[in-house]
Amino acid sequence: MPVADRPIIFSADSVRAILDGRKTQTRRVVKLREFQRSDTPGYDYTFRDIQLRWHDYREGGLLASKRVPFHAGDRLWVKETFTPCGRGGSASTVSESTFAVLRDGTQVYRDGVIVPALPQYAEGAFSGLKWRSPIYMPRYASRLTLAVLSVRVERVQDITEEDALAEGVPEDDDRPLPGFPCPKCGGDGTIMTGYPPDYGATWIDCGACDTATKRFSLMWGAINGKRAPWASNPWVWVIEFRKVTDG
Repeated sequence: MPVADRPIIFSADSVRAILDGRKTQTRRVVKLREFQRSDTPGYDYTFRDIQLRWHDYREGGLLASKRVPFHAGDRLWVKETFTPCGRGGSASTVSESTFAVLRDGTQVYRDGVIVPALPQYAEGAFSGLKWRSPIYMPRYASRLTLAVLSVRVERVQDITEEDALAEGVPEDDDRPLPGFPCPKCGGDGTIMTGYPPDYGATWIDCGACDTATKRFSLMWGAINGKRAPWASNPWVWVIEFRKVTDG
């Protein structure tokens, strides 16, 4: 199968985790109709097509099918929030832009030159820019390329502590929090809900409850809670990757 060059969207915090080397996995909801384990001997999964016909697949055959978003060996160029700019400032359209500014101040030019963000350029320094959705990011503006190492399918709640860390959630949160008892275990942990939902879901800080898996479950709920809540335990594609370039 030929190697594909495909886009993939990540949040600003996920991009930061990839750049830091903390994120090497991502989970995306399986969008096949009634996807589930197969009862047919010799097959692993089954799903219905648009005509409601059932299809059985072995895992190898499934992962080699066109219904999988990515395959091992594919190269993914990362889309993130950006703003198109021209020589005189913000560009009215992406096609008119000569370079793009990313949320952390990094500048990516059409000729491939990447100017790293200066330390003093905090996100707040760019509040006057008109940010565009990652959906509209052009290929030239991407600063990250990822190589897909493997793709597998599992239920989202099957994630392990090791894999949760590979999703880029912080190992721990050492910021001071107000001293409210953890409502889950009743211990002396603390809880707060004031952090951005895609930071890594660090609402819980309790020795008994604050695991990487728990933080990932909260992050999942903040991002996917409406269409695929954690409690529904949806099937997901688990995509493992390595960073090829960061500029």
